[in-house]
Amino acid sequence: MARPIRTAPPPTAVAGDPATVRSELLRWAAEIGIGGGFDGEDDPLGADGESDLSRRLRDDVRTRANETLDLGRLRSALGWAGEFKEDTRREPLIKPLRWEGDLQAMRYNQATFDSMTEYIRQRGSKRRGCKEGAVLSSDAISAYIGVLRLLCGKQAGYAVTGKVVNVTAPAALKRMRQVDGPPGERTLQRGMRAQMMRRLAELGFDRSSPRGIVRWAAALLAHNLLLRGGELGVVDGKAMDSARDLTLGAIEFMQPSAESNGLPWMTIDVVDIKDTVARKRSVPLPVRRRQDGGALGDDPLCTYDAVTLAMRQRLGQLPPAVGRVEGVAALTALFTRAARRGQTCDAWRTSDTNKLAQEMAAALGLDKAQFGGKSFRIGGATDLAAAFGVVKAERLIKQRGRWSSSVQRLYERALAEEHLSASAAIGEAEGRELEALCHGWVQRATFR
Repeated sequence: MARPIRTAPPPTAVAGDPATVRSELLRWAAEIGIGGGFDGEDDPLGADGESDLSRRLRDDVRTRANETLDLGRLRSALGWAGEFKEDTRREPLIKPLRWEGDLQAMRYNQATFDSMTEYIRQRGSKRRGCKEGAVLSSDAISAYIGVLRLLCGKQAGYAVTGKVVNVTAPAALKRMRQVDGPPGERTLQRGMRAQMMRRLAELGFDRSSPRGIVRWAAALLAHNLLLRGGELGVVDGKAMDSARDLTLGAIEFMQPSAESNGLPWMTIDVVDIKDTVARKRSVPLPVRRRQDGGALGDDPLCTYDAVTLAMRQRLGQLPPAVGRVEGVAALTALFTRAARRGQTCDAWRTSDTNKLAQEMAAALGLDKAQFGGKSFRIGGATDLAAAFGVVKAERLIKQRGRWSSSVQRLYERALAEEHLSASAAIGEAEGRELEALCHGWVQRATFR
């Protein structure tokens, strides 16, 4: 007798039920003509006499693949596709390939994507709060077209266009980037430094109410571990995944040791949210209590205390002194957002980190537009460099922030003391350069 096969459940649902939203979007896509319906009503992958299990397995593979779709971006992209179809009366939007390398159909499909790219550019942003007709960036448009192309391929079972026919769009997008001008510094944002949070505590920033405890712990942990905004919980538009997102069970309380100077410490299992192929393992990042003795929370900058208090807030009791939270609670989010009317609390999201950084900046009298979800990561990297020196801290910063390249240098803000000292010391420098001794040779920009 065959063993029963159970369809794997989707990631833990959040408010709005991603499975329902995904189903509605896919139905909308089929109505527009973006994905689905290319091969008529008959299943071209079916076989005579196959069992219901065989058909269900094919459906389950497609369903699992569709769970990786960015629902927020897909919704926006389908909105553009619907308006494009209505205004241009292009029917169909996508043609099925009749054989491998069907150049005529691929050219037609590529022309649809190329025209839609230009349509979005000329129509301008529909985002609430944006000036009417504001031009969308080439990167934003490419993201919308990319998700539509990806959906078409998943639904059809093959790439509906290809590199061989994609000859016009790259040049058009290049011209868009030229018109857009150089990217600004806005996305890098300013860092939320330790001294800023110390000042917030002095000013009485809420860190004692039920919501204040959670928000303060989220800020300190993001700063201490150099976390991205979404790594405190769930990326906006995604479902909670208890195997990869930050949960109560991701915290392990460790036995005090000589290495911890006899002080309590914990590890937090963090998974890189940029792991788009879901292959990276979790990394245990340690956090030690800052001082011996005193009640939890006496030291406003102690991340260990703040996280412990946040866990007590979530559990209704203190977490275990050694070990992990177990049972169903271990699979729930470490940080939650405020419950809306008629809804229960759900996992903390990237937008919550962004809002928290901006509220903190405003409380300090700073321009909140300069702060956002990356501010704690930036501030933490900068503070580590200030505490240990840039050279000594480099490896620690890369490990703490889980950077495999030297991109962390974009996050380490230049320290004023170092640059002021350099400005004074540069006038005392001596010693001739190599090209001064090698007559007829001038060093190129890249020495070799």
